Amino acid sequence: MPFLVMGVTGAGKTTVLNALLNLVKESHKVVTIEDIPELRLAKENWTPIVARPAYGEIGREIGLMDLVKHSLRYRPDIIVIGEIRGAEAFVLFQAISTGHGGATTLHAYDVNSAVKRLLGEPMNIPSSWVPLMNIWIVVRRMSFLLPDGRTKLLRRIVSIEEMKDIVDVRRVVNWDSKQDSHSLDLSNAYVLKERLKEIGVDESEAEFEIEKRSTFLKYLVVKGMRDYKVVREQVLLFSRYPERLYKDAKSYLEGGNK
Repeated sequence: MPFLVMGVTGAGKTTVLNALLNLVKESHKVVTIEDIPELRLAKENWTPIVARPAYGEIGREIGLMDLVKHSLRYRPDIIVIGEIRGAEAFVLFQAISTGHGGATTLHAYDVNSAVKRLLGEPMNIPSSWVPLMNIWIVVRRMSFLLPDGRTKLLRRIVSIEEMKDIVDVRRVVNWDSKQDSHSLDLSNAYVLKERLKEIGVDESEAEFEIEKRSTFLKYLVVKGMRDYKVVREQVLLFSRYPERLYKDAKSYLEGGNK
């Protein structure tokens, strides 16, 4: 499902985008389009494309909009633009409307300000297209006061929201700043429920699948497996043996082996 990561400068938008893309199925072809190459995918089925500025009188600039149009020839499952700022956003939404998956980042404080940027100049996304971007992820950079008086800088996903309609945005994941933890509210997960209907899976099965995946990711964190290449290897392994690795991870975490 298409998703957009938003936040102010330095909030960690590209970091979140990169992390999520490394969880994409190996069979899905991903094409990334950037001004400056920042995304790093430990994935064979990945085609990175970088914009080129004009050099001298004979050079021709190859901008993001040109590359988004060109990327459709690769028949990608997911088209990724490192950051949308102008007319390339219109082409991305066009591609999403034809059934391609899409992902990008946007400078905006929250969903409301993000929608206003998309509707206005120079992106000019029609209001009926905005809900095609199903998942909206808000990241923030904040300073927290520690008990000893020092401050600590944290970057966190503060909410994940699903857009049913441009005036109907539903928060599915919320961050508790006091506990520094996230809570999941599946009752608001309209996009997920529609997807489950399409593939013939009931909600209880989906909840268990989420439990298995989240448990395994927590296990990787506890084990100190944070390098993106290592995480990718583990995710591929989990896709082959989900039940066994879920049981192993759950047993390890419940046993207090940290």
